[in-house]
Amino acid sequence: FQKDILNLVYICESEGLHEVAQFWQQVVQMNEHQKATFSGKIISSLFNTVTNKKICIFGFAFKKDTGDVRETPALSVCHMLLQDGAVVHVYDPKVKREDALAEFRYHNMDVDERRLIFAPSPASAVEGSHAIVVLTEWDEFKTYDYGAFYGTMMKPAFLFDGRALLSRAALEGIGFEVHAIGQARPQGGCMRIRDAEGAPPVPLAPPPRQLTPAGCCASTTGRVILVTGTAGFVGFHAAIALRTRGDGVLGIDNFNGYYPPSFKRARAKALEEHGVLTLNVDLNDAEALSSLFKEHRFTHVLALAAQAGVRYATKDPQSYVKSNIEGFVNLAEVARAQDPMPRIVYASSSSVYGLNTKVPFAEDDVVDQPASLYAATKKSNEMMAHTYRHVYGFFFFWVGFFT
Repeated sequence: FQKDILNLVYICESEGLHEVAQFWQQVVQMNEHQKATFSGKIISSLFNTVTNKKICIFGFAFKKDTGDVRETPALSVCHMLLQDGAVVHVYDPKVKREDALAEFRYHNMDVDERRLIFAPSPASAVEGSHAIVVLTEWDEFKTYDYGAFYGTMMKPAFLFDGRALLSRAALEGIGFEVHAIGQARPQGGCMRIRDAEGAPPVPLAPPPRQLTPAGCCASTTGRVILVTGTAGFVGFHAAIALRTRGDGVLGIDNFNGYYPPSFKRARAKALEEHGVLTLNVDLNDAEALSSLFKEHRFTHVLALAAQAGVRYATKDPQSYVKSNIEGFVNLAEVARAQDPMPRIVYASSSSVYGLNTKVPFAEDDVVDQPASLYAATKKSNEMMAHTYRHVYGFFFFWVGFFT
């Protein structure tokens, strides 16, 4: 137990064995770091938020074949998930809910007890969940029908194996996105992103034909469209729809790490099957943008790329300024230098309504009370677009996305 190691640290310090004490102190720190890293991996893999998502926990006990919850790693993992707004469903063969809550209280960990549910069976804990997290090495966990579990889960379905207990190959064969502690994820192969209908994995093999930016911009409608953020969910589907109707479509994305880059690259590869390339270009790279505009003479821009998220702004505010403000102005300036200037459709957000209590929202509502830095940057985009239209005659159109 951690308390035993801390006692050992105290004894070593008392006896003047400072180097030995430091060694054991580092063991404690490493254990805490591992738990925080594992919990963070769960949240980042689930698109940087687990708010209102059901997470299934297999095992709450400190070790198998016991109901002992003293200083179990499940405390830290569940606490972090609950703090981020997850609904945590635990299945453990021996641990009782009241014992788990008592241990949270003992460590002064505040939890929303309404969001911590102890399920009567593994199947009920799994049903409708976004992820399974294995935290205790119970032998029975190795005997479960994970294929049946997969069929009842949200997609993509994740499995985080904190004990390296299960077969990665078997789970990936079912369709799970697997993260196992102490194991590196395999390179290449397939991203097992499946939709609700059970579509096959998105292949990462090279496309059958070699696409070129010029070929992507060939158009039967007279429209040649630059789509920013094609590796994102909206950009991916918008690019396919535009290409399907005959427009020339070229995509750009910087493949940043806010959402899993592996998902983004899988989408980019899938887009190639529809005749759309996604170039690795950042909005702040004026030289690269100018070159693309000069070579392909875009008639329209669908500007979807942005630093997303609300809570993340408290961790990295500069990323919002760089992408959503500097990147937006950079794109507008490059487009303004073209003759003729392309029309720009850009993504705003329902977040701009901020603390407005009037519903339903309307385009003429006052939006001067943003509740997040993300909302403030999107409101800034709207104001800057208005300025560019007024000063330069730019054709700017904004779309407010709601989730």
